[in-house]
Amino acid sequence: MRQTFSFCVSVAGIALSLATGGPACGTEVRSLGAVEKAITTPEGLRTFSEQITGTPTPDRFGTKLPDGLTAADVERLLRPASDTQPLNTVGVKSLAGFPDTYAALLCTGGDIPHDANDTRCQSFSSTTAVSVHLGVLHFRAGEPPKMLAGPLDMDGAVSWRDTGLNSAPDDVEDAPGDSRIKPSEIVGFDPAAYVLTPGQPTFGIRGAWNYGYSGGMSRYEALYLFSATGNHLSRVLAAPMSAFRMTAGNWHKDGTREHIVTESANLLIVLPSRTYGHADILLKSRRGKWQHVFRWRDADAGYR
Repeated sequence: MRQTFSFCVSVAGIALSLATGGPACGTEVRSLGAVEKAITTPEGLRTFSEQITGTPTPDRFGTKLPDGLTAADVERLLRPASDTQPLNTVGVKSLAGFPDTYAALLCTGGDIPHDANDTRCQSFSSTTAVSVHLGVLHFRAGEPPKMLAGPLDMDGAVSWRDTGLNSAPDDVEDAPGDSRIKPSEIVGFDPAAYVLTPGQPTFGIRGAWNYGYSGGMSRYEALYLFSATGNHLSRVLAAPMSAFRMTAGNWHKDGTREHIVTESANLLIVLPSRTYGHADILLKSRRGKWQHVFRWRDADAGYR
């Protein structure tokens, strides 16, 4: 008997009509033990290993700060007086090509982590949402850190309309017409170095949506790009990047249970072409033919 086969099913039809205009193609396997071999994208494999098999999640927040820089320093520079929520996470990422320059992140509220194994910057069980404050700092050992750009309160709302992905977060069904929703979790800094405009520090933040089902789960991720112009920090792009859904099916006499895996992912590529001095950005499907080019618009101070 074959262990896997591909087929198309309609999963969360409203969300799918927003995301792709069509059904989601999934792969059915005979048991949970066969799921990992059926996954075809790196994003899906990472989700399965972290969410199902319990592989430790790497520190994507940069919580190990440079010698001499303290969490209190970052908090002092980023936290607005109006934010009185308990501290959740502090992290920084060095920015390639900009000596002694760091992207800094401060999360408050949400599910407060108590040790290194707890998920950071998420509001899964808490009644208070996570607040995320960002900035670009200058720090050199022996000198006090300085704010170069920001702070900026992160708005995580992103549209899942026309994404090229074959499913969308459950929250899209209750979203307004533009399908803009905010993530329930900040994953941390994107590891890539982005050069959109010479001389302007740019960094990425990943956000995620997680759902649990009877015998299954799903996870979705989006990428947010932030760029500094002078002392001003702004979000210049937000794009859905991956979708992974695993649902359970029929039970077998041997105690195993069928599972259906639906996955897709996008790649973001900075192009050599430019519009008004800013690099054009290509968002394309990792496995399919869908693609979209984002170009800079001065009127929006960002990509559209």
